[in-house]
Amino acid sequence: MPWSRAFDDPVPLPDGGELRSLRDARDYIAKLPNFVISTPRWLAAITALMLVVVYGGDTMLPRVGIIRALYPRETEPRPHKKRSIKFRIVRGNSKEVPRLRAAQTGDTKSDALFKNEPTISAKPSTP
Repeated sequence: MPWSRAFDDPVPLPDGGELRSLRDARDYIAKLPNFVISTPRWLAAITALMLVVVYGGDTMLPRVGIIRALYPRETEPRPHKKRSIKFRIVRGNSKEVPRLRAAQTGDTKSDALFKNEPTISAKPSTP
């Protein structure tokens, strides 16, 4: 693509001028100081400009990149805080836990605590 290719709509500059073609954009960017060009917004705009010049395509991509670089937002978007996942603790019957633990270990001393309750056996019953 030639550098003389015009933008669909001219890019308005903060000083009142316009960028009408890819060449105008190239010349404008070349006049900017290095510390301005090295910002991520300008690097993206330059990359988009070079992609259109080398490979062709719609001039809207570099136009949008240049406009975003010329007119940055007042504040940078902040990363969203991840909300913590809320868990609900469900507590079972207080008698179930020791009884199950006793059944898993085969502890017979715990059986005295649960005289009125049916016993849980970890071992299969033999007929």
